[in-house]
Amino acid sequence: KPVLLSCFLLSFIRSIADFGTPVVIGGRFETVSTEIYMQVIGYSRLDKSAALNVLLLIPTILVFILYRYLMQKNEKVISGNSNKTVEAGDTFRVRGLSAVIVWLGAGIFFVMMALNSFSRNLRGKITFTTMYLDALLERNMDTFIRSVEYALIVAIVGSLIGILLSYYIERRKIKFGGVLDFIITLPYMLPGSCFGIGYILAFNHEPLKLTGTAVIVILNMIYKQRSITTKASASSLLQISTELDAAARDLGANKFLVMKDVILPNVKQAFATGFINNFTSAMVTAGAVIFLVTPGQKIAVFTLFDCINTGRYGEASMIATFIIVITISVNVLFSIIVAWKGKKKRVFRTEKHK
Repeated sequence: KPVLLSCFLLSFIRSIADFGTPVVIGGRFETVSTEIYMQVIGYSRLDKSAALNVLLLIPTILVFILYRYLMQKNEKVISGNSNKTVEAGDTFRVRGLSAVIVWLGAGIFFVMMALNSFSRNLRGKITFTTMYLDALLERNMDTFIRSVEYALIVAIVGSLIGILLSYYIERRKIKFGGVLDFIITLPYMLPGSCFGIGYILAFNHEPLKLTGTAVIVILNMIYKQRSITTKASASSLLQISTELDAAARDLGANKFLVMKDVILPNVKQAFATGFINNFTSAMVTAGAVIFLVTPGQKIAVFTLFDCINTGRYGEASMIATFIIVITISVNVLFSIIVAWKGKKKRVFRTEKHK
């Protein structure tokens, strides 16, 4: 029951300030998030957009606090009733009818979009065309390169920072660790527009004037998705006995070596989780950085919005197809590398033991 309620609240929080869906297919139907966008982009009224963000922020914070309470209650129930331990690296997969429904739904959606990328309707007759692909290669490839560069930086740096933070909160038990954990988790729950406007107001003057640069976009992406890697790393650290740390220190290892030789090798799965989540989020994020991206540093998702707003749906389908293909390719490649390295090390250790 606590898990179901937590999932419900988490879905509520992530949906209340959704920007991409209503701005693309909402038509005349307006939400607070789209109105915030219009107040900033259309009328340059940061004061009214900030006030509208407060309307989203209040229910989000209240539901977030309730979510945190339920999660803590759920952890107590599990720790009190469960006699089983989950080995590090175990995963839960969707199987059976649920897997068929998920894969079929995603597959049909992708095939329809890919077909629309290579077809053109002329006087009621659908014909094959590569004009959308040519337009993308000629005008928009730089936005894809920039998006991949940003996403890779966010994936690597964000995952490492998340692991370090979880290590100090869960392992070193630093003072005010609970407060720090709350601060780390909060940005994931905040409305993206609220987060973006906050960055504008905070970094639009000296000594940290970052508006108009790539740094502010990357920092926003890293901090927005920090909690996923932190939570995954905390879960992995809870499965590592503290006696390993003590044994390493008894053998002469300092804190750096304990981190390098004991902690990091055992949180590879958490790093992989953070990398995939951060990369995917950075490739498709919109609301949090829409006010921070300048025309000279446009990323692929905003080129997609421009095509939709101007009625170039075929070109928009091609851009969306490229975003999906790039994201899935990087995720699959990274997963294969992680799995191959883990298998190689296990084989090496077995042969050495023999």
